[in-house]
Amino acid sequence: MKRPYMIWILTLLFGMAGTLPLYLYYREKFLAERTI
Repeated sequence: MKRPYMIWILTLLFGMAGTLPLYLYYREKFLAERTI
């Protein structure tokens, strides 16, 4: 393992890529329910 920090960076990036769409989806759903 020459560069262990690269694995951490990739994990953080892909972790955000996995959770960010879910967060946006639920936020939009919540806002839509509030306005109706």
